[in-house]
Amino acid sequence: MRLPIRLNPTAVPHALRRLLAPVSASGDPSRLTFLADQYKRVPPEEQAAIAAEYSMCISALKFGKTFKTTAAARLDRSAAAFESHLVGNDHVVVDLGASDGSTSVDLFERIRPHVQRFIAADLNDSILICSHRNGLAFFSPAGQPIVEVTPRLLWYADVAGANPIYRGLVSRRVVRFPCSGEQTRIRLLNPRFLDLTARHPNVAFLRHDMFEPLPVTATAVRVSNLLNLSYFSAAEIERALGSICANLAESGLLLISRDTGTEEHGTLFRRSGGRLVILETIGAGSEVEPIASSLRL
Repeated sequence: MRLPIRLNPTAVPHALRRLLAPVSASGDPSRLTFLADQYKRVPPEEQAAIAAEYSMCISALKFGKTFKTTAAARLDRSAAAFESHLVGNDHVVVDLGASDGSTSVDLFERIRPHVQRFIAADLNDSILICSHRNGLAFFSPAGQPIVEVTPRLLWYADVAGANPIYRGLVSRRVVRFPCSGEQTRIRLLNPRFLDLTARHPNVAFLRHDMFEPLPVTATAVRVSNLLNLSYFSAAEIERALGSICANLAESGLLLISRDTGTEEHGTLFRRSGGRLVILETIGAGSEVEPIASSLRL
C-alpha cells in the first residue's frame, strides 16, 4: 500500500459512528447488532440506505493485501453472464470473496430459480474494535492490527510498498495500537444479507480461505474483486485456482471478474476434461485469464 495514511472522508467516520457508537457508549454486547436491528425496524423504503451505509463502513477496512470494498448492484454485468449459462434448478453456487454479502444478495436474487444451495464465502467475517487515543483501533479476528480511525485520518497497518518515510511513521504508530479497554467483536455481514438468510434457508455464509479446498462440491463459483495481480502473485493465483477447482464439479462454471468502479471485466469458464475452458468474456476479460486457461486440474 503506497500511501498507508488517508484523509478520513466525512461519510466514513459518520458510518463508523452509526455502527459503533451504540456499542462503545454502553459496552453492551447485545447492541453489536445495532444496524441489523435498525434495518428490521425501519420501513422497507429506508432499508436500502442503511444497508448501503453499512457497506460504506466495511469498504474502509483492509485485511492483509485486500480491501473489503463492497456495494450493492456493482456486478450486474458479470452476474447476467453467469445466469445465462445456468441450466436447471439444482445448482450449488458459491460466491467467493463475498465481503459483507451485498453483492451475494444481488446474485442470488438474479439466479434464484436455478439454485438448490447458495453459499456466500469470505475469510474475514468479523473484526475486533476498541477505543484507542482519540479514535478506534481495528484488529483482525487473530488480533493483527488493521487500521486506526481518527477524526481526520485513517492509519492503515499495511505498509508494504509504502514510501520509507510513511512506512516508518505508520509502523511506529501501529506498533503502539494497544487498546484502552476491552475489545468488541462485530460480525461483518450486511443486514440485507442477514435478512436474505432468514427468508431463504438454502442461503448461508461460510468463513473460508480460498487457498483451501471448498467444503462442498459446487456446480458454479463466482470470484469477484479478489483474484487479481494487485493482490496476489501469479503463483498465489494459480494455487488459489487449484484449491477452488478441487471441488468444482465437472462441467461446473467458474466466473472470475473485477469491477473498476465504472466497468466490469471478467471471464466465465467451464470445467471440462481437466481444463478451464472459456465460455464468455465480459469487457476486456479477467487479467488472470491466461493463468486459469493454462491450469491443469
